[in-house]
Amino acid sequence: MQQPEFLTAKNGSQTCKIGSVYIHSAYNPQREAERFADSVDPSFIPAYIVIIEPALSYCVQPLRSRFPKAKLLAVRFSTVFSSSDIYWDKVFNCTEETVSSFSEMLFSYIGEEGLSAAYFADWKPAVQSYPQLHDLVWQQIKSAAAKGRDVLATRAFYAKIWLRNTVRFCLSVRKTVQFSLGSKPILFVASGPSLKPSIPLIHQYRSDFFIIAASSAYEPLVFADIIPDACISTDGGFWAKKHIVTCAVPLIVSAESAVPNQAIRNVPFVPLLYGDGPETILLTACGIPAYNARRNGTVSGTAVELALNLTAGPVYACGLDLCTSKGYQHTQPNRLETDDSLTDCRIVPISSRTVSRELSGASLSLYRQWFCDNSRRLSHRFSRLFTALPESTLGQIPDITWQTYAKHTTTHISEPVKTYHDIPLDTSERKEKLLSVFDSVKKLIQKPDTQEAKIWLTALCPADYLVYQRDKDKNKYKIQMIEKAASVITEIETYLTYCANGIDK
Repeated sequence: MQQPEFLTAKNGSQTCKIGSVYIHSAYNPQREAERFADSVDPSFIPAYIVIIEPALSYCVQPLRSRFPKAKLLAVRFSTVFSSSDIYWDKVFNCTEETVSSFSEMLFSYIGEEGLSAAYFADWKPAVQSYPQLHDLVWQQIKSAAAKGRDVLATRAFYAKIWLRNTVRFCLSVRKTVQFSLGSKPILFVASGPSLKPSIPLIHQYRSDFFIIAASSAYEPLVFADIIPDACISTDGGFWAKKHIVTCAVPLIVSAESAVPNQAIRNVPFVPLLYGDGPETILLTACGIPAYNARRNGTVSGTAVELALNLTAGPVYACGLDLCTSKGYQHTQPNRLETDDSLTDCRIVPISSRTVSRELSGASLSLYRQWFCDNSRRLSHRFSRLFTALPESTLGQIPDITWQTYAKHTTTHISEPVKTYHDIPLDTSERKEKLLSVFDSVKKLIQKPDTQEAKIWLTALCPADYLVYQRDKDKNKYKIQMIEKAASVITEIETYLTYCANGIDK
């Protein structure tokens, strides 16, 4: 690839060319950029405008004049133009080494809502000089868009379920717990296949760690007579409840998580607040304290970041394989595996299930990519523990063996402090508080462009709200969206009363 040659245009501005191709006009680069900005004509109201290799960035100013409310993002193929990066709201460097992670970088920055309201355009003279990178970037954009579409579909499907879970949690939780760990190391235990050979070593070094188990790892640990200090579950789907139906340790959960009746009545909770939904309002109304956390596509990401915030010491992980393997994809016993095994027979043997799961690693690939993209930030205090080093790595996150850990381990005599809190309000008081909140929400959503209304509309009817936000004729969808949101509120209020009556009985 030839390096750009910088020249002076006829109007005195800087221009450049690569080979014989002028990246900007040899006469008037500013006027050329204005014509480009005029050609950007999305059929929706863009929240983000992404320009692929804008070179000297002459298009920034006319684009900002045309779309003052949109964030302007640039995708770079080369750092040679980085002197103009300051004019953009965000710049992604997509070199041959980093382009493979662009999809995750883009999704992490603008999310599924942003992707649905993002407009992408090439600065054509520049991208012609980088044909291979250009094709790879567009593949990554399509991948991010597909992920965003799937996440939005999931949110639309589960919106009411998650809100019902939150209401039930707010009404039912009786006791919360807060941890003060100091520098005590934390071991996060996931249920990947590599957990099995590590279990005897976890048992051996049990006193070294404060152990947080993923919900699917709880049973394998208890089966091996290892009682974790806490268990974490952030999944709102009904199947997630099966892993923690016998949980007898503090549960770290988001309010929208699916929690079985046995647990919600008998164990203390560590509620998590993501700060991107109405759970903060509902938990506060009921006097329930919570930890701030970051929402991730995988519970492992949320757990590791929470662990790093809970202790000043190192954080380790076991069973965090994030890749497919032969046979079982989880260390046994696994509650879902046990249930699925009931349908095994001669015609549909166990191998049919295990092989199909070996071949379906799309979700694991996404989770692994998240850790790789954040590995530099996490690697200072976070590492994975194995009996033998794995073939698959997570970027810069260190992988160490238990043998290496044994050489550096020290005795930690200070135990973490657990502070328990009883929720002062009884069920009937919480019910009235929540009904009052929903009554005020009915008024809030009448003005859907306010930040307060957005919090609720994205929870009540996420797909409808995104359509409303994108469309240039907002009145076309406004009444329909508000009516749907009000209908969901009525359903939730009915469920709230039903749930409260059941708890009182």
